[in-house]
Amino acid sequence: GKHDKELEQWALGICDNAIKFGHDEKHGGFFYTGPVGKTSDDRKKEWWTQSEALVGLLTCHKISGDEKYFKLFEETLDFIESHHVSDKGGWYASLNEDGSVGDNKNRSSMWQGAYHNGRALMMCENMLKRFANPGPDFSGIDSVDKAKKLVEKGTLEKLFLVPVEFGGKDFPPNILYVPVGLADAKSRIDKNIIGPLVESGSVSQYSAVPEYEGDSVIPTRINIRAWNPREFKTRINIWGKALDDVKN
Repeated sequence: GKHDKELEQWALGICDNAIKFGHDEKHGGFFYTGPVGKTSDDRKKEWWTQSEALVGLLTCHKISGDEKYFKLFEETLDFIESHHVSDKGGWYASLNEDGSVGDNKNRSSMWQGAYHNGRALMMCENMLKRFANPGPDFSGIDSVDKAKKLVEKGTLEKLFLVPVEFGGKDFPPNILYVPVGLADAKSRIDKNIIGPLVESGSVSQYSAVPEYEGDSVIPTRINIRAWNPREFKTRINIWGKALDDVKN
């Protein structure tokens, strides 16, 4: 797989290309299709194109911090509210270049489920909430010593990846440092869900695998799995991109 930074640059490049050749500066919104590297030649406005533009623009703003993407997000949302959304409910599937309703007045079809517009609006709502409340940032906690200082301050606490009840040991490879309250949350999962599965013979194997971001020693997420013969999986999202994944 590609490194996140490389993928992010690709995403920004694709979005910039869509803005350059597909955005309608006069009427607003994005045109439907066009040849690579040239101005769009199919200039109608489709509901799904505007929906995915919302998500793409807001994501690029999140990646880059560049306000141009947020401004275009707001303008595209205004275009949708003014033209695509019908006062009778739903979105018009297709509009003329100027935003007027053309011959196709469909607001529902085999292609118009909740996926594009419903999904897009929910994803954008969650991203906007994350912008307003970004959550904790442990990117600067790049050593165990720094983590232990936050334990002393009452910000972090010690967590055992494999619980003592399942044979876990109190030694460094089995110890993580997480925000206060998460050790108890994991313990409830282990004791109240996985424990009974073990006792009933439904599972016999267990793993708890942390994920990290950058140089931080504070995990962004812990993936918990119990299996053989049945399977149970869950995850505890802690900070950073793991929280973005939850919202999205």
